[in-house]
Amino acid sequence: MSDASQKEKLRQHFARRVTTQARIVLDTWQKIHGSSDSFTAHREELMTASDKLVRYAQRFEMQGHAESGHKILELTRHWPANAPIDDATKRQLQDAVDALARNTLRRTDHSNTETPHQFRRTPVYIALANEEMANRLIRQLEFFGFRASAFNSAEELTEACALHKPETILMDVNFGSGQNAGIATIERLQERHDTPVPIIFMSDEDGSIQTRLRASRCGGEEFFYPAVDPGQLIEKIETYTHGNTVEPYRVLVLDDSRAQAKFMETVLKKAGMTAHVITDPMEIIHALDMFSPEIIILDMYMPGCTGMEIARVIRQQDRFHSVPIIYLSAEEDVTKQLHAMSLGGDDFLTKPIDPKHLIATLHNRGRRARSLLA
Repeated sequence: MSDASQKEKLRQHFARRVTTQARIVLDTWQKIHGSSDSFTAHREELMTASDKLVRYAQRFEMQGHAESGHKILELTRHWPANAPIDDATKRQLQDAVDALARNTLRRTDHSNTETPHQFRRTPVYIALANEEMANRLIRQLEFFGFRASAFNSAEELTEACALHKPETILMDVNFGSGQNAGIATIERLQERHDTPVPIIFMSDEDGSIQTRLRASRCGGEEFFYPAVDPGQLIEKIETYTHGNTVEPYRVLVLDDSRAQAKFMETVLKKAGMTAHVITDPMEIIHALDMFSPEIIILDMYMPGCTGMEIARVIRQQDRFHSVPIIYLSAEEDVTKQLHAMSLGGDDFLTKPIDPKHLIATLHNRGRRARSLLA
């Protein structure tokens, strides 16, 4: 990685820290905004969050955030601790909060083409038992250009998903009637889509391994228990939205069967990924150099060499040491599968390939690989 690339990654990392802290300030203001009496209860919380925002923003040279945070801090600090906030100060604080929201939006939308109330087309769905928290999250998400909707029942959520497949769903594991009713709803919803919807699960009561496993198996990318900061939730929601994806996953496929290779290429392109297919294992070095894949799919058995041998050659190059490698084979012997993965593979899919299973595996591996590079 070049020095310029490393500096850009660091800059993005620091920007995310400031953005997360800004959301904490915005969320605290939402608590106050409802009534004058709540200002006294949350005054110290707003001061602490704003002070931290100013320090972060100054350290990372994000002037707009620093100025807005400083304005909020000064207005809050000079108001008597045990007195209700007056209308004039409240208007000044709202102006400072709006300026902070605009700055934060620009940081999260590099194209700068959206204003806070021009929403992305694909929705984010929220299914929480806590109606107050759901409404607060919707207000916060709208600050950042998302179109978010909350639902009161599993039936309403199911009908909405049938009309528009959401970017992601924030789901209470017990949403609806009965224990783990929310997970059961997601299990039914996922069966209707070719590619899984990323799910962020929340639970106030149950963080057991059994519940976490069931949530993970139906597309749960995150599991928050017992509580989570709304700013952190919004950060995660952004992670799983297409509007925040820099580019499609680059997937290199090596399969000596032209028919199988064409099938794989069609499935990958339909899922929005960039596919590069080769049928000759002797072309692998050239393909790696030219395409620089993020994920590699290898047929296990090919004329002249095996997928395991190709994987070992790939792993000898430092820049591909952590790139996920997925084997394809009709091999059903678990011992042989495990041996193959010990020689450089990360996953094993058995032919005939289920397109849904393939795409889900690639999304999971791709997200994990990108998060490790971030």
